[in-house]
Amino acid sequence: MATPQSFKTLQGVVVLSSLCRVPTIAQLKSLPSERSRYLALYKRFYRLRMFVGQNQWKLDHYCRILRRRFQREDFNERRSVVLAAADPSSESPIPTLDSDGILNRLVNTLAFVHNSTVHLPSAADEKRPLYFEDLKVPQRMEAKIIGTILEMDRSQDPRIKHDPHYKWITDITSTLASIDPEIPPKQFPKKFPSSPGMLIGMRTHEITLMGLNETVQLCL
Repeated sequence: MATPQSFKTLQGVVVLSSLCRVPTIAQLKSLPSERSRYLALYKRFYRLRMFVGQNQWKLDHYCRILRRRFQREDFNERRSVVLAAADPSSESPIPTLDSDGILNRLVNTLAFVHNSTVHLPSAADEKRPLYFEDLKVPQRMEAKIIGTILEMDRSQDPRIKHDPHYKWITDITSTLASIDPEIPPKQFPKKFPSSPGMLIGMRTHEITLMGLNETVQLCL
């Protein structure tokens, strides 16, 4: 029997592929085409939909994000735009991930999403509950991150969701760079077409999320 592949998580917990059915790179590469590999991963992400949260809206937004990520978005393009926005002064080109790099990140992301759906062992499991607070199940860091992604998607303007090239991030970054820091705060909103607070907040969210992707080798 082959040794199960393991994946590091934010909390140092290891999840084995034999337990969460995360395929190994070798298993994926044995499939006949790149499309079949992505399809196999998509199906595994989709099977986790019922475990991402108890609310129907979380299920709906999880499935919508999943479809956008696999069907409409180019992760390399998104990564390039967001990393450029994170450091506008940098002139160094952002290297493109090859197919193996994308595949590795997808497998890591599948393990990450799976980890967000499982119980986190703790000392509380080993003692008899004496108070209702003792019955609380500790939430995994992965679950908190997935929950934030779903909340942000829920509040996004449809124009942002349907911009697969992330042009809105480039536009906001350019506008922020052009604003005179000496202008009165009341004039600041006039520099934006609409909802400046929401747009700036969403841009910050995307930059933070991409920073996590780069640190843990994911493609959330």
